[in-house]
Amino acid sequence: MTTEQLHELADALTILCSKSSVLKERDELRALMEENLKASAAAESPSDESRSQPQPTTSSDPSIHLTKRLQTMLSKIDQQLSEYDARVGTSLHTINTDAQGRISVKDLERALGVIKHRPDEEVGARVVRLLDVDKDGFVELEHVFGLIGREEGLGIVLDDEAQSILGQGNEIKAKGLKPRKEDIIVQE
Repeated sequence: MTTEQLHELADALTILCSKSSVLKERDELRALMEENLKASAAAESPSDESRSQPQPTTSSDPSIHLTKRLQTMLSKIDQQLSEYDARVGTSLHTINTDAQGRISVKDLERALGVIKHRPDEEVGARVVRLLDVDKDGFVELEHVFGLIGREEGLGIVLDDEAQSILGQGNEIKAKGLKPRKEDIIVQE
């Protein structure tokens, strides 16, 4: 599997195992709300240096108005996310994990089937065999997510002919030449 396919698989599993359909968005929104609150508090409380100098009234400070407007907007977005989550809710939650954080092989196969760049059946079966190490019909989610950070991927090996073709392509690129029709199409 390619790195892109592994990322898509991890995203699909995250969504399909999630109890909320907007969990990621809510986390990001909460972080924004916290940043806005900190900015609001910083704008309202003058620094030590500015306390010694006379300050204009803070109610006319544009940064305070801006942070309050942002706070209102973020609250509205939070409310909309709550309403959306109430409607859609757990409809995407189709894969359950057990107490050890494992999913069934069938669920892994289903997740492989819904990603954008779906691998062919042979590659999918090989992925399942590699991930179900103890052959008990379950795969640990951490093992799937752990594949993303590894550079070696899933050990897909190219045969000698494929290596030769890649070598020829690299030679053409190294020389700065553009491929010719004869380089691409095999004449019979």
